[in-house]
Amino acid sequence: MDVLHNPDVTWSEDGTPRSRRFDDVYYASGGGLAETRHVFLDGAGLPDAWHGRDIFVVGETGFGTGLNFLATWRLWRETNDPGQRLHFVSVEGLPLEPADIVRAHRANAQVAELAERLAAEYPARHPGFHFRQFDGGRVSLLLLFGPVEKALDDLSARVDAWFLDGFAPNKNPDMWSAGVFRQLAERSAAGARIATFTAAGAVRRGLEAAGFAMEKRPGFGSKRECLAGRFAGLPADTDDPPWFRAPDPVDAGSHVAVIGAGIAGAAAARALSDAGCRVQVFDRGSGPGSAASGNPLGLVQPRAGSPENPYGRFQTAAFPRALPFYERLADRNVWHDGRSLLSVGRDEEDLVRQIEWSAKGGLPSGDANPVSAQEAFELAGVPLRREAVHYPRAGTIRPQAVCRALLDGITCTWSVRVEGMERYGDEWHLRSGGGVLWAGDAVVLANGTDVTDLSSDLAGAVHGNSGQISYVAAAGQSFDLRLPIAFGGYLAPVCDDGDGAYHVLGATYGRLGETEDPPASLSPEDDRINRDRLTERLPDLAAILNGDIIGGRVGVRATTSDHLPVVGPVPDRATFLQTFGALGHGRARRFAPAPYRPGLFVLSGLGSRGFSTAPLAAQVLRARILGEPPPVPRDVHHALHPARFLVRDLKRQ
Repeated sequence: MDVLHNPDVTWSEDGTPRSRRFDDVYYASGGGLAETRHVFLDGAGLPDAWHGRDIFVVGETGFGTGLNFLATWRLWRETNDPGQRLHFVSVEGLPLEPADIVRAHRANAQVAELAERLAAEYPARHPGFHFRQFDGGRVSLLLLFGPVEKALDDLSARVDAWFLDGFAPNKNPDMWSAGVFRQLAERSAAGARIATFTAAGAVRRGLEAAGFAMEKRPGFGSKRECLAGRFAGLPADTDDPPWFRAPDPVDAGSHVAVIGAGIAGAAAARALSDAGCRVQVFDRGSGPGSAASGNPLGLVQPRAGSPENPYGRFQTAAFPRALPFYERLADRNVWHDGRSLLSVGRDEEDLVRQIEWSAKGGLPSGDANPVSAQEAFELAGVPLRREAVHYPRAGTIRPQAVCRALLDGITCTWSVRVEGMERYGDEWHLRSGGGVLWAGDAVVLANGTDVTDLSSDLAGAVHGNSGQISYVAAAGQSFDLRLPIAFGGYLAPVCDDGDGAYHVLGATYGRLGETEDPPASLSPEDDRINRDRLTERLPDLAAILNGDIIGGRVGVRATTSDHLPVVGPVPDRATFLQTFGALGHGRARRFAPAPYRPGLFVLSGLGSRGFSTAPLAAQVLRARILGEPPPVPRDVHHALHPARFLVRDLKRQ
């Protein structure tokens, strides 16, 4: 995993920050905002360039103090058209601390308030993609922490304006290499603008060689000249292979139906509504989280994964994304009994994997801490006699409260089962009871395993696994349990919803066949399995949990064969297989773009970690629907693509 170093900032008497590592200032002394306006905003032709554009994407090399983002954000607020969205993508290899961002802009009244908002959302110094939203989702910031060439290689985007603002070329040459210039060109939209503070001949020649038409402009302050230009080449077709190519985007103001109001549907509806879509949710339950995500408690917990594969990168990115997502709902009583979680692993090998993952920086510093058996006892309040990993920001969440908060202000239709849907011209029609229930521009299938009932194109992509949780009456020392314990299953602290105090113990895991119905009632055998697993892994805790089983809940998880969710456009299965049939023969050839069902998308297969992964999955879905830069590396959103199983089967032929 890439290591992010401290930039080693010093401060001049007038408050200008300087990197000791590169012996260079972050912006001109006493005139940072004026420099940004002249060099970058004027150099890229802003705000004129974004007028009439639904989406405008700014890319940057060198986020630094965030000054260029803050100035762009401020200008956007003053000049954007209704319904427009700004996406700012920036690479940074040496992230500052949030306090330094505030300090750098405290004296500038024009951006000081925005700087404080940025600092409040600024991610920990940890490699990878970090997505943040402002102004109700109309302004997005995607920070890429890590080496610049690798970060740009991972990025899927069509950038409309580039700001090149790394430290001076002679002091930080990695930011100004031919490889970086080539990556900029490959991610540029037609006619993309580009601006930089330097006029170095090597930079101008390198950009021209990559396809940019460059010219010199008057510089700012003591700098005589700077550079600006446009991308003169054709947009590259290298971001996605044909079978994963992005679908035609849906307009932000479109009418979108989301089928399903569990955590998948609620997160998708929130993300699309924040982007300006007119969303209506349909669910067969009686309220948020009633038919799906209906357990009294759910875990928000990271899953250890290797940074060497898309599964590990998705899981590693999902948990840090979920935290600010739920923290914004904190006033809606979504967390149960505070925050914190201990994991002893499902076995010793699993515990070792979590410890090694945390030691190698799998999560930001402080988010995963190995603890001794004594420390685990002090944290839990009950004896465990096991080493563990403490996740201080993980915990148990109230699913129905979460879904209710996410759907607040969104039109929802309850107690209705969508029985079918058809495409007529440019519209989708949903049917129920023989009549048309809804007509609009796009549909998101987020109804768990039922997605295949509405779209046969998804056959085999998602399957069901039954699971039962047990409600065990709290008694004696079990009241002392202070935080949830994960051990392959999980045990939550006391829950009291008015019908008595109990612990949630779970959960069983049973694969359902394609034609097999989920269990209709609670199973005493599954209660025994839940208890036996706890006894086997944590006998001291099991001895304390000696109350009667007073109830439970049985449900169905939507899962996939590779344990990753299904997120994105629904392929036209028959045409897809015909179009890419030659994949199995290893033939080198050009393929037509992937055939999709226009305006039809899916978010399903979240499995047992839905509350940890749904926030990030919903943002990936929004990006695919609206044509925004995906908030994950390119190979990760390929690994989530609904067509991946068709591609896999074709390649195996």
